[in-house]
Amino acid sequence: MSEEEGLPREVLEAVEEYYNQPEIVELVESLRKPESIDDLGLPEEYVENLVLKVIADRGPLTGREIYEVTRIPVPILEEIVGELEDRKLVGHTGGGPMFQNTTFDVTPKGRDLAENIMKEDPYIGVCPVPYEDYKEIVGEQVEGRYPIEIPEEVVEYAFHDVIGAEEAKRVYRIAATSGRGLIVYGPPGTGKTFTLSRMAKLLPPIVIPKAVYVAGSVLQLYDPDFHDPRPRREQPEDERWVKIHAPFVFTGAELTLDDLQGRYDAEKGVYEVPPHVKAHGGVFLVDDVGRQRDSHIAILNRLIVPMENKKDIIHVAGTAVEVYCDFIAAFSTNLPITVFDEAHLRRAPLFVHLTHPPLEDAVDLFRKRLEEMGEKYTEDAIETYRKAFLPKEKGGWGLKPTFAYARDVAQIAQAIRIQEGKDVIDAEIVEKALRRHIVLTLQRHGADLDKFGSEETEVQVTTVLVKGAGDEADRIENIPGVRSAVRVGDDVYVDLEGLSPTQFIQNLRREGIEFSDVKFLGTFQSSILAEATAMEELMEGGEEGEVEEVAESGGESEAGEAATAEETAKVEEGAGVDEEAKTADLDSELEEVEDLLKDLE
Repeated sequence: MSEEEGLPREVLEAVEEYYNQPEIVELVESLRKPESIDDLGLPEEYVENLVLKVIADRGPLTGREIYEVTRIPVPILEEIVGELEDRKLVGHTGGGPMFQNTTFDVTPKGRDLAENIMKEDPYIGVCPVPYEDYKEIVGEQVEGRYPIEIPEEVVEYAFHDVIGAEEAKRVYRIAATSGRGLIVYGPPGTGKTFTLSRMAKLLPPIVIPKAVYVAGSVLQLYDPDFHDPRPRREQPEDERWVKIHAPFVFTGAELTLDDLQGRYDAEKGVYEVPPHVKAHGGVFLVDDVGRQRDSHIAILNRLIVPMENKKDIIHVAGTAVEVYCDFIAAFSTNLPITVFDEAHLRRAPLFVHLTHPPLEDAVDLFRKRLEEMGEKYTEDAIETYRKAFLPKEKGGWGLKPTFAYARDVAQIAQAIRIQEGKDVIDAEIVEKALRRHIVLTLQRHGADLDKFGSEETEVQVTTVLVKGAGDEADRIENIPGVRSAVRVGDDVYVDLEGLSPTQFIQNLRREGIEFSDVKFLGTFQSSILAEATAMEELMEGGEEGEVEEVAESGGESEAGEAATAEETAKVEEGAGVDEEAKTADLDSELEEVEDLLKDLE
């Protein structure tokens, strides 16, 4: 943390004080540097074998290099290596008179012994701490951790780079204060993962061992992918322990039941703890709930006990071992809330709904990304980015504002600027960057990205007519489950996917959308494969000069409206979807809309 964060000095000082409260400072100071082999708390034979394996595997090594691998204090190492030398297992091969500078290697006898040891225990790394010490030190931090009093300055620091989402920030603070879990709902690109990662900064740091000796094996707790150490001045003298920021550990659709059991890494010779144990002291996010290969109900049920007890059982060398996992559970999804049952909801009682952000917030983030990259830009470059999220009738692409693509487009624009030898990112460069982003281009052409990667080939779509709600077409289209909403005069024709007319009416009322009547018009099967094929055709010829300008991009919207109207008419006539309509010329379909709607009436 530094003043480069752009925050006032008093805020940063308050954060430092919060991250170094007397309790954790006292704990860190209690972890003194071991002065003898006995202080390590491990069998002497195990420690000697560990040092022998290190030298055999990575030698010749200096005394300093052995220390860097094992983190055993040098005086103890000197005693251990001396013992190995007396047993003719190790010999010094050069270097200075000081132990740290002396080079050591194994003898033939030592190599044979090391190979035999490694067949049973291949672990090479930081000297572990005994399980009893782990239980005592980590357990001490779990006791009475919540509720946490979080200063305003820490809240400002945690969310200083989060644009908007004020209600979400308030709920995250409640979750961090109470230690209770939460469910985050929202479509892709609304900042679920990003904002939850910032929530972890509201929590104070914790101290954990890097590895634990239990049942004659090593349990690895520290994971540099998720654990961020505090500055060196705050670390314990016993370097087998580490003070880390409250971790943010996340998994998604790839999460399986086996992942929650931990696993043995035969190559490293360690038992790796599962992700929810790595999240101890922080936030554990399961993203995309309902899209896992294994039953998401089974996965959520597996997490109930650790969520409730702040402990879990994993098996190490056939022995059941109790480990701490005091995490705040966060579950995110864009599926209906019914993917959870009551037991899950009671253990994650808080709720956050992240919607598409205001347009200017999305644009501000793009501007911020360019500035973070040190890029100079013109105002018309920003305006070009803004146009992508304007309605088509206003000359835009009609995309919904989102935070997801600001970094992507900024990086692509930077690459184009460099390639073209320009000094400034201008409107033309941003235009090219937008066109080269595949997801934005697919969305622009009406692709339903939720169906990409699906094994389904068809989905059932229900068409309804919402009378007297013409002015609310845009709001209706934002309702979850609405595939499209086409305004015709004072009415709106709506295609629903995975949403019954009754549920849709309830959502209309919940959103405060006024209407006079809703009529059910029929259902039809929509082919995902046909849509994907259409996308391939639309993507062809996407090179510069072959795609219409943003200001002329209304064609695909008109085509969508014509297709929806024709499908609705055919459903009412009982004839299904006219296949000719799917291949009709995009430019001519708009002219047919009014005639088709007259037939419908």
